[in-house]
Amino acid sequence: MRKKYWKTGCVIATLLCLTACGKAQTGEITPLADNMIHLYLAEDNTVVRADADYQLKTPDAIASCVEDAMTALTAMETSKIEAYSYMMGEDNSLQMDITLVEGSYEQEDILLIMAATTKTLFQMDDISSIALTVKGHDEKVYAEQLFLRDSVYYYGTDEPSLAEESITMYAPNAQGTALESYGIKVQSEPQTSDQEYIVRELVQKKVLSPDTKVNQVSVHDSVCYLDLSEEFTNAVGTISPELALYAVVNSVIAQTDVDTVQILIDGKIVPMYRNVVAIDKPLPFNANVVQE
Repeated sequence: MRKKYWKTGCVIATLLCLTACGKAQTGEITPLADNMIHLYLAEDNTVVRADADYQLKTPDAIASCVEDAMTALTAMETSKIEAYSYMMGEDNSLQMDITLVEGSYEQEDILLIMAATTKTLFQMDDISSIALTVKGHDEKVYAEQLFLRDSVYYYGTDEPSLAEESITMYAPNAQGTALESYGIKVQSEPQTSDQEYIVRELVQKKVLSPDTKVNQVSVHDSVCYLDLSEEFTNAVGTISPELALYAVVNSVIAQTDVDTVQILIDGKIVPMYRNVVAIDKPLPFNANVVQE
């Protein structure tokens, strides 16, 4: 999945905990009548709700709900969307391409349009995810992003700034003899996990191979299942396998408040890390390798 950096305004987090066609949206001030949805638009550096709600014509068919909602959005006078196409997956995942009206767009504008579009569509409970592609009038792709129901969007109306998040890190000291703890500030990105920030930092510090990627992250019963690409197993410099491994494990545990980390390589549990450290079971925080 391609990730994008976004310039944002003074930060407001809006969680998409939305409900189905024809049901009221949790937290909305104005209750919705049956088969009605709110329409959201990007205007004046924020996302606004249209004055009039929209009644779905065929609320029992999810594809028709999508068609109704997008037709209504496109027809609005202040809409930035000129055209759209979509395809529903068997699991009710939605692949949506939107083409913007001719004009000049900043990255923040694109984020707001994506937020408004997905906020409108996720009012339909049957939609499991939205893979959204935004194109310009000249067919240039501005952004591609996968959105889930718990996606968080950052936008605001004040002086532009960058949303920041603090990450607790463990990395080898200058002598390469132990791990030392420190904190970093990162620019928040939609759909980017703390584990991805941790791996990026360790790649930048030459603790991990530069091609190391996070494939998938999940948490269950206080275990973080961290699926990394095969490049994670490549040695970098003279850093020991134990320090490289626990730089990841200790950082993830410290940052995400889990008890253990199960490392997977391309979706599989492997017995050893670089033939030195066993990783076939979840690993706890290792205080023995941390600098006193």
